[in-house]
Amino acid sequence: MNETLNQFIKDNQNLLEQPIVKSFLMIEDNYNLFREAICEPTVNGHIKSSKSLLNFSNSSGIAYSLP
Repeated sequence: MNETLNQFIKDNQNLLEQPIVKSFLMIEDNYNLFREAICEPTVNGHIKSSKSLLNFSNSSGIAYSLP
């Protein structure tokens, strides 16, 4: 695993333990978006992963808003 990703996971354990985030990341496509946004950060990558999380939370009925 990429060192940048490992550090992000270590630094953000509380966020990653949230049920909506855990459920979101269990889907392979979503995890790949997340990994790309952390390991190869671009504005477009962050926008795509944020939109995917919002769409996921809306479809699951769990409220989530971007920080």
